[in-house]
Order: sequence, then C-alpha cells, then structure tokens
Amino acid sequence: GYMSDLVNSFSSNFVSIVEKNTDSTMLIDCKSGSKFSYSDVDIKIKSCMLLLTSHLPSGKTQSILSLLPNSIETLIIFFSVSLSDSTYAPCHELSSIEEVKDWVSIVKPTLCVVPRGLKYEIEEYLNSESIPIIFVSTGDHLSWMGYDESLIKYSSKGSKLLLKTSGTTGSPKAMCLNINTLWSSANSFVRHNGAIDEKLRYYNFLPMSYLGGLFNLGLIPLVKGGSIVIDESFSAKTYFKFWKIVEKYKISILWLVPTIINGLLSLVKNANKKAYDNRVKLCLVGTAPIKLADKELFEREFGIPVRENYGLSETTFISSENLSESYGARNEGSVGNILPYVDLKLVPIENSRPDISKKFNILVKTPFLFDGYLSADGSINKALALDADNYFRTGDIGIIEGNRLSIIGRSKDIIKKGGNFVSLREIELVVEKNKHVLESAAVSIPHSFYGESVLLYIVLNSPESACINQEIYSWLGDHVSKYKMPDKIIIKEKFPKTTSGKIMKIALQDC
Repeated sequence: GYMSDLVNSFSSNFVSIVEKNTDSTMLIDCKSGSKFSYSDVDIKIKSCMLLLTSHLPSGKTQSILSLLPNSIETLIIFFSVSLSDSTYAPCHELSSIEEVKDWVSIVKPTLCVVPRGLKYEIEEYLNSESIPIIFVSTGDHLSWMGYDESLIKYSSKGSKLLLKTSGTTGSPKAMCLNINTLWSSANSFVRHNGAIDEKLRYYNFLPMSYLGGLFNLGLIPLVKGGSIVIDESFSAKTYFKFWKIVEKYKISILWLVPTIINGLLSLVKNANKKAYDNRVKLCLVGTAPIKLADKELFEREFGIPVRENYGLSETTFISSENLSESYGARNEGSVGNILPYVDLKLVPIENSRPDISKKFNILVKTPFLFDGYLSADGSINKALALDADNYFRTGDIGIIEGNRLSIIGRSKDIIKKGGNFVSLREIELVVEKNKHVLESAAVSIPHSFYGESVLLYIVLNSPESACINQEIYSWLGDHVSKYKMPDKIIIKEKFPKTTSGKIMKIALQDC
C-alpha cells in the first residue's frame, strides 16, 4: 500500500514521467510567456547539470547554494541538483549579508548560483570565501543554459534539500530533507487526496526558498504529469493580477496560504466583483491556521472548493481534507483526517480546563520524516526533535475527534507574513545586538495585506534622544531581510514581566 512509495526514487520516476508526457507542457514562464514541454525541460536539466559540474571543484560533494528569485530557472536548477546526487540549499533572494554568512557557515557550499545584479557586498563576501559563482539571468527563455542532449544518467540516491528553519531558538539551523523521501511523500499525498487525479495546472508563486515553491508546487504537480505556471514570489501586487493569471493560463488548481485567501477576499469586498472564467477545480490551503468562516466565504465568493491540509517542513503532510468532505463535519481549526501512513501520539496538556475538549501536544511518526537538522559542525541530528519513542514533536496543540484533527494553537513563536515565515525570536535576537538596545519583544499584529506582520517593542540601555528610534530601524534594515522588518518600533521604559522574569507580551500590547 502506502509504504510501496518509499522505494520509488525521484530519478527513475522522473525518466518515466518524461517518457509518458514528452510533448505535454510542463513549465510556463509568466515573465516571458514561454512554454516548455516535459522533453524540453529534460534537455534543459541535462544542460544545467553540465554547466553546474563545469564550475565545481572535482572530487567534492556538490552542495549548491542558490540566492535566486522565484523563476523557471530556479526550478530547473532545483531539478538538476536533485537528479545528480547533490545538495540544494536555497537562501531567500532578499537575504541580508549577515543571513548569507550564517547560511554559508552551515551549508558550506561548493558553488553559488546567484542573480545578475547581486548586492556587491554579498558577491565580495562569496569571493573572499573562494566559492565559485554562476550568475544567472532570469526570464530570458533559458538561453544561458545552452542546449545539450548528452546521455546523462540521473540519480537521486544521495540528493538532499537543505532549508533554513524558521529559527525559534534564534540560532539558524538547516533542515535536511531527502529528495526521494519528498518525492515519495508527494506520491502518497496525491494518491490519498483523490482530487489530483489528472493533469492539472498549478500556479506557483510561493517562495522557492521554502517547501511551498519547491515541493507543493514543484514536485507534486509532476506526479500526474501536470503543468506549473511560474510567477515571481508573492507580494502585494500578486493580488491585483491573480485572477488575470488564473484565466490567462487556464490554471486548474490553486495552492494558497491563509493570508493570501484573506487578501483575495478583502479585494472582493472593496471592488466590483468581476466575473472570471472559473475552471479552477480545487484550492488547497495549508502552512498556517485558517478560520473556518474564511474557507467557507472563499468557497461562496469564488465557487472553488477549499481543502485544508496540515503538516510541517520536517514531516510534510500529516492530515488532509478530502474533496468529498462533508461540510457539517468541519469545525473551527479542523485540518481533515489523519493520513493513513501517519501515526499520531497525543500528549495531554497540563491544566487543560475539564469542561472543554481535551487539548493535546501533537507528536507524529511518518515514513516521510526529514533526515534531521544540520549543525554548523556538519553533523545531522533529529534526536533532539524526537521524544523517547521516536515521535516528532510538532510544537502544535490540537484536539482529535475520531480520525479528524483540529489545530487550536501553536507553541512556537512564528508568524506567516504573506508567503514567508518570520521568527519573532530571531528579530529580537538581532535587534538586541544593537548597542542602544537593552531588551526587545516582537509581537504579531494583523496586517491588511500580509495577514500578519511584526510590531517591535524595545527598552533602551539609557534614555537617549527621541530620534534614536529611526536610527535603530535603519540599523535593523541592514541586518535582516526586508520581509522580516517590523511595521513599527515602539520604545518602552520597561516591560511587564512574570515573576520568573519572562516578558508578558499580551500585557505589553494592552498597555
């Protein structure tokens, strides 16, 4: 049954998928309008593999760091690395020099693939580390890759994907995911879902430095020989062109995050609803909690069924709503049925009120668990994330009724701003390096476009001039990515604290 997917390797499956779908469209580039069939992409992957190999020091394990924006090129490089027993380590395109240095120190790349027009200080740093660089132009019909049909043998046996953790502990780590495991998870998810039973067309605008852009919208569409329309990474302007792209490219399946669903709904409220050609068959949603009312409103406004799934980057999918899901069965926080290959362990939360449903910490066992966290010393360890029985701690809190899971909160201090994860703890740790800052507290605030954003409170070392606020804001802008920047910095004389000395963030927002 489900376990048979585990023996499937991405490389052998990819070859058969290309043979089966040779002339079918695989990738469409929003930027240039170019379309590439499965056989076109196959040739481009081989050309790209030769290009990458020509820049690599011989005899070294290939570990390729990417700083590229969302583009057709980025996805082809990801496929190329995944089919050549190598490691792909994407870094967000807007990363600061400090974030790039941290990532380099962990992933120790043998090659960097970067866009033309890269910040000079980052280029200078990579050169100082003697890391070879390939400069890539995005959106120019892939001409820079050349055209090569050499008989290259694909292998994904040792292929890995390294992704930056959201950073709850503050110190950056890399999650190490096995490409064959991801591919097997994609196959199992598609098989279980039932709605993804044909060649569907997906709209990919989720960041390709996370799993959203690479796995959900990169690998999963290939399982049934579907096609992927690739657009630049999500931003506020995505909302305004969204339905035009859906109509222009005849997109049949959407994969959204709750903030984007909310943004699309808010635009409907504020504009004359334009009729559009509704050939979208399904909208999948995940990565953060969504209100039941928002799911149902989206279904009413756009006539597209919304099905929620739940999982983490470390586990991939844990539960999923089926297309046949009956509406009466849904409740607030419900994320569908636990997938048949996932084993859940529920640890009761102490001090749960007896008059309400019992709340549990959720731990899971899945055949598709990641390999572990890669530390700066090169070791890969997942033991710290597992309990004594080898169940993975999700950090989420939920209730279970029958086989249906509802997520009611999370113990991790992470928000989803637009399509990007932001760790509040990371922002605090960075700003506290500033000489003027004594301590800080970052909190989540609602945002009309991004769903959630950051408000940063700080206490100064000494009550200096009032204009210090802007100086700290500018300083922070040099140390974190643009999308992690707080909306505002508020200076406080002191923070309300518990008896054990923890900052009371809720009280802070009230006072």
